[in-house]
Amino acid sequence: MQFLPKRFSATGNYTHQEYTAAAAFRILFHAEVESFLEELALDITNKLEENIRNSMNCNGAEAILILYRPEAHGSPPSQLNEVSTRSFKMRAQLSCLNEMRRRISSNNGLKAHNLLSLFIPIGLDEIRLDDQMIIDLNLLGARRGDVAHKALLKISVLPDPKEEKILAERLIDQFKSFEQLALQALGS
Repeated sequence: MQFLPKRFSATGNYTHQEYTAAAAFRILFHAEVESFLEELALDITNKLEENIRNSMNCNGAEAILILYRPEAHGSPPSQLNEVSTRSFKMRAQLSCLNEMRRRISSNNGLKAHNLLSLFIPIGLDEIRLDDQMIIDLNLLGARRGDVAHKALLKISVLPDPKEEKILAERLIDQFKSFEQLALQALGS
């Protein structure tokens, strides 16, 4: 949080340099959050692959993968002679994992739809998501777009350094429980 002032203005007025630094903080924090989410999704995906390769009896999140993209791996074998040394379920799951890796690498954002597309296919129980975290991610995404695509003088609401810090600290705190929730997919 080195871009933000050590002391915040009681009136909410800052210098042009402080507003510029707060805008830079917003963009960099957004990038860090997006990277954190993508790395967590990839880590879970890799652990799921390890689980699949180490066991022919894949359940939980590993089984959910088959449901997510059935067209990628064709229909199940209909004859006994079509069964290979690797079961259909394992082949289907590994195919879905490869698709998941493509999805992660092409992710571009951290709003609710990005978060859900990264984590539901690998077993996240979306019902248990913190509503405030979703609101905060959407807010950060919208605010980032405001400063990333406009000159500072054309931004409708200048970034308040104090608000930037509050939002960042709240998200960091929310990510602790989110990471635990996301990792639960591995134990299901």
